[in-house]
Amino acid sequence: RHSASGGMDEAPRRHSASGGIDEVAFGWNRAPRDRHEEPLPPLPPPSEPPPQARAAEVSTSGASAVASARPRWLDWQGYLSSCGGDPEVKVHAPATEGDYQQPGDCRRRALLIGIDYRGCQAQLNGSAGDVRSIRQVLLRLDFSPEWILCLTDDQANPEFQPTRCNILCALGWLCHGLVPGDVLFFHFRGHGSQRRDPGVAVGPNGAALEDAFCPLDLSSAGYITESQVFDLLVARLPAGVRLTAVTDCCVPSVGLGLSFVCDPQRGWASVPDACCVAGDVVCLTAQTDTEVQPEALQALCAAPGGVVTTALLQAMSELAGRRAGPVTYLQLLEQLQEQLRRAGLQGWRPVLWGSQTFDCSSRMFRLSDCLPNGNSELGYPPRARHRPWRRWCGDGSLEQAVATRIAASPAKP
Repeated sequence: RHSASGGMDEAPRRHSASGGIDEVAFGWNRAPRDRHEEPLPPLPPPSEPPPQARAAEVSTSGASAVASARPRWLDWQGYLSSCGGDPEVKVHAPATEGDYQQPGDCRRRALLIGIDYRGCQAQLNGSAGDVRSIRQVLLRLDFSPEWILCLTDDQANPEFQPTRCNILCALGWLCHGLVPGDVLFFHFRGHGSQRRDPGVAVGPNGAALEDAFCPLDLSSAGYITESQVFDLLVARLPAGVRLTAVTDCCVPSVGLGLSFVCDPQRGWASVPDACCVAGDVVCLTAQTDTEVQPEALQALCAAPGGVVTTALLQAMSELAGRRAGPVTYLQLLEQLQEQLRRAGLQGWRPVLWGSQTFDCSSRMFRLSDCLPNGNSELGYPPRARHRPWRRWCGDGSLEQAVATRIAASPAKP
């Protein structure tokens, strides 16, 4: 197997005796790589048919036991051409003749987004490096390089810039042509904010606000709201498809509009007016329950990596170094909390969102297992989900202040 840069992948792909992937074999216990060592390689041409990975840990519960024709995936530039750059257009990939999805098969596809907002007052550091680090992990977990789309603002090609239009279209690319058993991964490293919902009257507690991502061209194109991500990605997933998401926004912690949130100490809680979907979705992020002071915000922006991404990579490395086999979600959350503590992020805690509840103390942390849908009803919420206004030093919104800095200084190419 060849890597995107043309060399051979040195890490072998093997499985542990307990049936899960042996993380140590994929180098998670090695010293962290330099996140600024080289630019992202260009995407190689896609193979026909798309590469398959038959993984022993895959569970296709909720999928049909009857083999079905496998839709042919489109590469990123082919998808852009098919949708005409319009994220609202649904692209239907044709089935590949003679290629069938069998129980136990899974194809893997990933969308990784990193934005530094270079040249603006709210500039971040290391977002492209975070994307490279996550990409290296995925390559060791049977994700093929031609099906890992990276949108970063250090790339010259405008089709690979993390603009609002490109991100929205990439969400459609990530979920097109899916069948039960397919595996998806989504990573966002950049700023988050809150957007006023003009369709909701201001109540006694203030304006109705919705969490949102800040694209590179925020000043000219606007936000990407949580509801838009939900509609373009989460709501389109069929049963039997697994999506793992990692959102690294410092503040706020965007949870993709999922229905349930887990507190390791208290268990799962349902989100009011949430929409239950057919796919199996898990989202990891982190948040703080205390006010973030300007000095702390500047330190977060200047850090060489994102809070969530750094903690996750370090947690996986430490857990893999113990050579104890697969770990549960509860063990992962505990290790994430420890990494946040070591980083001096007092008041921060990991947050696990899900499209359905499960036992965190027994379910193993894998990217490719899929639980059967356990929701009694499926449906859409009547309106966007609203969050409380988070304050910056008691005077104004922290997220709004960050967004204002981005808008005031358009990012330089």
